[in-house]
Amino acid sequence: MAGPAGIEPTSPSSKHGILSIELRTAINKFMIINLDLENPDSDYLLSLVDQLEKKDSSVRDAAFEKFKRQQFYSPLLNQVMFEPYWCTELKNYVDRVYQPHFTHTLHPVIVRLKNRIPGHSKLACYMPHTDRDRAIGLNFCIKPGGPDVTTIFYKERANLNIKNAPYKSYDDLTVASVNQLNDKKWVALDTHCYHSVENIADERILFSLGVREISLSRFKSIYPNLIV
Repeated sequence: MAGPAGIEPTSPSSKHGILSIELRTAINKFMIINLDLENPDSDYLLSLVDQLEKKDSSVRDAAFEKFKRQQFYSPLLNQVMFEPYWCTELKNYVDRVYQPHFTHTLHPVIVRLKNRIPGHSKLACYMPHTDRDRAIGLNFCIKPGGPDVTTIFYKERANLNIKNAPYKSYDDLTVASVNQLNDKKWVALDTHCYHSVENIADERILFSLGVREISLSRFKSIYPNLIV
């Protein structure tokens, strides 16, 4: 169940069914778009994480133990600890700074993907998954998590009717695009496509605004003024 960590965009085909460069480029246009939004106050957001971290560590540890019982989990992957943070202060900040640009409700969260075993022989990953509670993620990378972190999108989409956790084995997926989304820029992602994050050396922190009601293609038609 080895993941495709370290794959370069020009890698040849492999058992993971990597598509041609031309086809990946075409598919990528439907998965990721660049946005023109105000950069967040990263120092403020990190201060919220520091405050919330002290309250919720036991809850997050329990969530990770539950995740390890999932069908596709393997300790060989060095799976990250997924730590979501939200609070009233964060919602108020988003309502003031970002919500005025949107007619759809924004659902904010700060996400930390933490390498739990920094000395592991393999850099950490967040294995292929979908975000079933939202259709689009508007993401701003506060901390990349290392120089070689990549976000991989796969051709397959989730069956939204499933009740179990939306994870899938690498071996059951076809790589559509390999991206470095590590700059301090806003991007919108189709989070119903399977995607993974690879090569996390320490911790990756994202500020993310979820949109639940519309697809990425509809987003582009409704908010052309926000598209770069």
